Amino acid sequence: MAWKYNKKIDGLYVYGPQNRNAWVHVQGNEWRYLWSSHDSQVVAMMRMAAHAKADNRNVNFNEEGNKIKQMYIW
Repeated sequence: MAWKYNKKIDGLYVYGPQNRNAWVHVQGNEWRYLWSSHDSQVVAMMRMAAHAKADNRNVNFNEEGNKIKQMYIW
């Protein structure tokens, strides 16, 4: 696991009808898949990412294998 600090979210992608298929684009990096263990976890992290993108806030996140597992917005 690796923490990334002070990053910006500049893209969001969710594909339905399948649940748990959500991606965010981290500025200067690649698309990152949101950890999909639970529906509520995916929804919560996507809401956080959308808020960070809309308000141009920095995020810190913990990723494992190009999947974001934890996210903090400040």
